[in-house]
Amino acid sequence: MESWNAVQTELTSQTWFGDSAASTHMCNDDMHLYDWKTIHEEIRVGSGQTITATKVGILKLRINQTNGKTTNFTLSSAKFVPALWYNLFSLTAAMDKGFIQPWQRRAHHYYQ
Repeated sequence: MESWNAVQTELTSQTWFGDSAASTHMCNDDMHLYDWKTIHEEIRVGSGQTITATKVGILKLRINQTNGKTTNFTLSSAKFVPALWYNLFSLTAAMDKGFIQPWQRRAHHYYQ
């Protein structure tokens, strides 16, 4: 039987969560959003509240992995949603693009 360990970490506005219910990637900071266009799209979140996406574009990220390495990552069709407390990585969008998700012991690895 596989064992799991809890890890305590500080959540900040730069934290990303993998979300199987999110239809697209969403960020709360547009600093690394490129080739964007202005939109006005209402998004209903889990609490039932409606918030607004104001931009959509290409998001370039650098991810710090638990092994100390960094990886550059590009997310297409990412939406800027200023009212989000955290950022959402759409597992659905990743699967639609052909990414495979081997759920391993302590980390989720996404590759194509």
